[in-house]
Amino acid sequence: MQAENLAHNLALDAADEILVNDIVGLRKLLEDQMKSDPAVAYLFIVENENVLAHTFDGGVPVALLTVNRPEDGHHGRVEKIVSETGDRYIDVAWPIFSGQAGVLRLGLFEEAYLTEVSSLRLQITLITGAVLLVSLVMGHLLVRRTTRRLIRLTGAMENIDEANMELSFPIDDRDEVGKLSAAFQKMLDRLRDHTARVKESAERLEVANQELERAHRQARTAFEIAQDLGSMPDLEGICSFLLGKLKSIITCRQIVLLLFDPGGSRLWLYTEQEPEIHPVREKVLCDLAAAVTEARFVARERFPFSVAEFRKAENIAAFPIRHEDRVIGAMCVGCPGQCACLNNEMDVIELVLGQSAGAIQRAMVHENEVRDLRLRIERASGYSGFVGKDRKMQVIYKLIEDVAPSDATVLILGESGTGKELAARAIHRNSARSGGSFVVISCSAYPSTLLESELFGYEKGAFTGA
Repeated sequence: MQAENLAHNLALDAADEILVNDIVGLRKLLEDQMKSDPAVAYLFIVENENVLAHTFDGGVPVALLTVNRPEDGHHGRVEKIVSETGDRYIDVAWPIFSGQAGVLRLGLFEEAYLTEVSSLRLQITLITGAVLLVSLVMGHLLVRRTTRRLIRLTGAMENIDEANMELSFPIDDRDEVGKLSAAFQKMLDRLRDHTARVKESAERLEVANQELERAHRQARTAFEIAQDLGSMPDLEGICSFLLGKLKSIITCRQIVLLLFDPGGSRLWLYTEQEPEIHPVREKVLCDLAAAVTEARFVARERFPFSVAEFRKAENIAAFPIRHEDRVIGAMCVGCPGQCACLNNEMDVIELVLGQSAGAIQRAMVHENEVRDLRLRIERASGYSGFVGKDRKMQVIYKLIEDVAPSDATVLILGESGTGKELAARAIHRNSARSGGSFVVISCSAYPSTLLESELFGYEKGAFTGA
């Protein structure tokens, strides 16, 4: 049990150094533990088969790496091992940060613990023997004159419990029984005071353990959130995931995420139902950003939109989302009445939002890039003078591309105004003759006798003026 407690406490200290990637501090922690406890034979920390730090002079023996492993991510394992030279050790394998930060291996000299146990047994035996010897001598000397009063004193002592530590026995220090009664009463007084102090210490320790557990849980949650957000490129997916995680942490459940468009013309609003995009003026966006520069309660009049989550809220707690010293949005919580969000959950909220700000900013920039690309594609929809992206128009564009490179004669039919000349120009522009002239002739303006000559030419002198 002592070895497990030592390994557990050392694993908690090592977790802080590993999470901040302080290998030097981790090695110093192991060396200090070796110096402070002579019973410790060796210490080393393994993460994913890699040794982060150790106390061996010549390196960690290879056979020692796999001789012991934790049972799971929350419980360690104790094994007795023997070295090649015959030395016996107690080896403890303890997971660090639920196994996510590695495994602590602690080796203790078995002989030192056996010697200590033997010495403790001897001391207990000697003390017990001495107490029994003194009791027998005093009992033999005083049994006759004190038996009656001792019986009364024993009866009074039987009524002593945790709630009643007053000795209901007449104290007269003129004889041995009276002195014993007075001493016992003083002991009861000290025991009562000590019990009260122990209770107070236990209560303070319980509160401290709860705070430590809460801080550990918050840090673990923030780490998991940051890890999951890194793989989400979509802004809607990031906000939906973040809303779900925040609702598992915060007491109030009416949460809205406000994100300010880097272009200064839109406001992204994400709720549990669906995202909304509100076009706003730049001044309104600047006023909103100024209202949420720090965690505080904000009046509903400062929000120029209607949100179902805020209809029954008496207060709105706003927590800014900052990226590189710039407010890029806010998490707003609708609080029904007296809200404790700003007091009890401030640390974890700021930690989560700080870890998420980079991913949110990246996703917003990505959304704007996609939006701009779509606008450019929509503006560029067309073909050689035609404007249109309907499926039927795409068929015509394809026909023009197919026929333009060939020498085939093309007949274009259609009513007036449907773009027959545009189609002819597109065929010419995409043909091998695009460098030549393109001549437009209106056949209706020529008599039928001259149309053939105009199109195909005539022989000199065939008719007057030819």
